Amino acid sequence: MSEKTGWLEKHNKGRLVSMVEVKYHRVKIRKTARKKKGQPPPTSSGGYRDESLYYVLDKGTNYGEMQLTAGSVFSKNEIIELELFVSRHKAKLRLLAKVKKTETFHELKRPLFRGDLQFAAVNKHDFENIKSLEEQRLREETAFKNAHQVKSEPPPPNSMRLTFKRG
Repeated sequence: MSEKTGWLEKHNKGRLVSMVEVKYHRVKIRKTARKKKGQPPPTSSGGYRDESLYYVLDKGTNYGEMQLTAGSVFSKNEIIELELFVSRHKAKLRLLAKVKKTETFHELKRPLFRGDLQFAAVNKHDFENIKSLEEQRLREETAFKNAHQVKSEPPPPNSMRLTFKRG
């Protein structure tokens, strides 16, 4: 498995909204027997369908128009594992995506390849790591706010008070 570098692009109504550098590689798919009604699920033979490695994402959730642009060819229906760097937590997040459509174009006289992606799963270990780092960050932020919160003191007894009436 050779790791390559590409760009994950998010588009909104045809306009490029954001772009981030990612590492990716192709995932070999091993066909597994489908579960038949009334039978226990077949044992996992590894690969991307291993339930101990990935959380499956809801197919109905739209993550926007996501595309992978890179210098190497990938084909329709290919499964790709993308590795994003989450800078806030200095951690990686690996996602599985299926290439839905591909196109080739030239930029600076170089051929580039773009594939529309549909995300299928997220790596459990990476997800749990980022989730715990985010929870820790929120706890620390809350503790900092509580420690530095300015408490309002009641006015001194001889101070002047203003009251307003609605007219």
